[in-house]
This record gives sequence, C-alpha cells and structure tokens, in this order.
Amino acid sequence: MRTQSEAFALIVEARQHLKDQVSNSLSEQTIKGYESEAKRLLAKSESDIDKILPAIRDTTSKSTYHRRKAAIKYVLMQVLERQIRLQDKAQRGQHTEDFHRHIEVINGTLKMLNAIAESTDACPLKKTKRRRSKRQDLHKLPSNWRDLMADETEHGKYQIPYLVSAICGCRPGELEKGVNVTFSATELLVRIDSGIKVTASKGQPWRELRYSLDDHSHPLVRRLIEVLQGKHQVASGGAIISIEKQTNFRAAMTAAGKKLWPNGPRVTPYCLRHAFASDLKRGRHIAQDDISAAMGHCVNKTASYYGQFQIGKSGGAGVVPSAINAARSILQTRSPIPRKQARAKL
Repeated sequence: MRTQSEAFALIVEARQHLKDQVSNSLSEQTIKGYESEAKRLLAKSESDIDKILPAIRDTTSKSTYHRRKAAIKYVLMQVLERQIRLQDKAQRGQHTEDFHRHIEVINGTLKMLNAIAESTDACPLKKTKRRRSKRQDLHKLPSNWRDLMADETEHGKYQIPYLVSAICGCRPGELEKGVNVTFSATELLVRIDSGIKVTASKGQPWRELRYSLDDHSHPLVRRLIEVLQGKHQVASGGAIISIEKQTNFRAAMTAAGKKLWPNGPRVTPYCLRHAFASDLKRGRHIAQDDISAAMGHCVNKTASYYGQFQIGKSGGAGVVPSAINAARSILQTRSPIPRKQARAKL
C-alpha cells in the first residue's frame, strides 16, 4: 500500500494533467466514436502500457492513427477525472480501502498517458496515398446519376430514405436519427431536427428546407411526393424518415451504384451531399450563407468543402429549395479574396 505522501503526489500530478488539458468542444458523435475506438484498443492491448502504442500504430491510415491517439487520450482523461472525484469522496468518508483502490487506477492511467505523451514514435506512415475525393468522383458519373439511382432503389426499403437524402443532402447520421418530411399539394418541407457534428459553437441543431411544388419542381422532389402520397394514401401529411444503420444504407447505395456502373466510382450517401451542394452553388437566388445553413454548418468557410459549381452543370436545373432556415446565423470565417485575385475574376 502506498504511503499518504505518495498517494497525494499522484493526486497532484493527476490534477495538473486535468488543468493542462486543452478544452475541445466535441460533438456527441465524436465522443461516441472515441469511446468505441478506445474500448476496442484497450481490449486489444489488454490495458497493457507496452501493448497500447503498438495497437495505436497498427494501421495503414494516417487519419486512423491520429484518431486512435485522440480517442485513447480522451477516454484516459475521462477516467482520470472520474477517479479524482471518487478518491475525494472516499477521503471524505474515510474509506481507506476505496481511497487506495482509486489511487492505483489513477497511477495506471497516468502511466499510460505519460507513455503516450513521451513516445518518440511518430505516425508510422511517412507517405500515404491521397484519399479519393467523392467530389471529384461525381465528374465520372452521368449528369442524371441520381435519377438512375432512384430507379435502382425504387423497390427496396431505402427508396424513400434515398430520395430524402438526394433532395436535402443530409448526413447519413442525421437520417439515422430521423428526418421530418411534411408534404402537401403545393409544398414540401424537410426538417432536420437532430443535426450531427453539433457543439456549443459548431453546426446547426436544426435546419429546414422548403420546396415549392410547381411545373418547374425537380423530378426527385416530385417523385418523393408521389411515393409519400401513395404510401400514406393522402394528398398531404407528414412522416419521419429514418434508417436503422447508416452502414447498411451506405452498403445498399454502393451496391446499387456498382450494378449501374461496374467500373465507375464508388457511390455513397456523401456523393448525394456533394451533388446537393453543387446544385446550391449553381442556384441563382441562393446566398452563400444559405448554402452553409443548408449543409448544416454555422460558418461560411466549410461550404467550400462540398460540391462544385461545375458538377452537374450539363444536367439542367438542380435540386434547389425555395427557402432555407436554420437555428444559427452564419459566422464569416472564410479568408477574403486578395484584391489582385478579385480583379482577375472580374
């Protein structure tokens, strides 16, 4: 059993670790992913300090390596914080046995954190193959690829989720939580109430896209209305459209794409998101801030990560909402265009 001074020295060190921790506002999805990743790594390494670093490095992807490292650090800091609280409680209650048990957990956690921090081993990959861009893959698909995919998924269980994803560009995780669709003879309203990648300062907790139904409505919008009206046997109404698992939805889309284009690019839900962003960028009456809001962002810089004006240009009018609303106003974080470059564009 450790002496009182040794135990208190560990407590001081643990508190310093917590104090030095850089505060990052993580989304619920990121935390869930970190916890799952750390649990798997700790099980693989049997919580052995000498095995945890090789387990983190056992990958051929740089992003996976850095995600694993961040996940382990996050979970270990959570353990440290909890054990500090528990030992405080044990001290106040004069539960000596519990106090020393918590001290040993603190000691093991500190050793693991220090081993990771002091490791001279950098990412095992010096050079990696550049990740394929879904945005660039869209150039390899026909201009009407979304309509062809709608035909391919018409008789499966993902018919409606596919159409919803195609017309609003929602993330698969948002579709997993459920997207609210309200329809009538004149209007379609898509509302995403459970936006993901949302923190106190990031993302949109909710956003809604409104489509006017007329002779100029996009075929995918009209198609969704017809399917909903047929399924519910009503001219107007509402439904929450969801999928059980985003991995299954992604697999179904990939399989449908492979069937249509055996030698083409891999089609995933994020292809729909890029295509939707491209439509918005070509929309004459869509403001830049509205594009960010529609994509679920609260800063204008990140809109540049999705879609391109040129994508789908030859395919006619895109899927463009008549109105876009979101919970948060858009922060202007994009770097201003230098004057010389701006003049060249004029």
